[in-house]
Amino acid sequence: MDRPPRSPQESVLGGGLVRAVLTTGALITAVVLGTGLVAYHAGRPWQSMVFMVLGLAQLGVALAVRAPRRRGDGGNWGLGAAVALSAALQVAGVLFAPLRTLLGTEPLSTVELLACAAAAVLPGFTLYAGRWLRLPFSDKAPA
Repeated sequence: MDRPPRSPQESVLGGGLVRAVLTTGALITAVVLGTGLVAYHAGRPWQSMVFMVLGLAQLGVALAVRAPRRRGDGGNWGLGAAVALSAALQVAGVLFAPLRTLLGTEPLSTVELLACAAAAVLPGFTLYAGRWLRLPFSDKAPA
């Protein structure tokens, strides 16, 4: 709310938004495909791991790109709750037998779930760090 309004002639995807969307998509794609390839070659349930990393990475990006919070501001607790619930349901999709049958996933071990979570953190962390470092794909610094 501190910035002036955009020009009416500016595209909806103007102001660096196209670059940010493409960068975010490329980060998620690289992490998901990398995880899938490593899991496939290691003989792990790669499709379930791709499912987990894709979903969790998108949730991480949702947290990373939200508006910066100011001190004393309660923040958006609803977003955190929605992300936590979505993450729990995502994990249930590979651990709860009826959901595994519905989704066609395979159970993952604790180590596999931790590996998925570690990989899924990378895109969101990169975007969040980019905001602090003022990287080209993130033209806004946190408040």
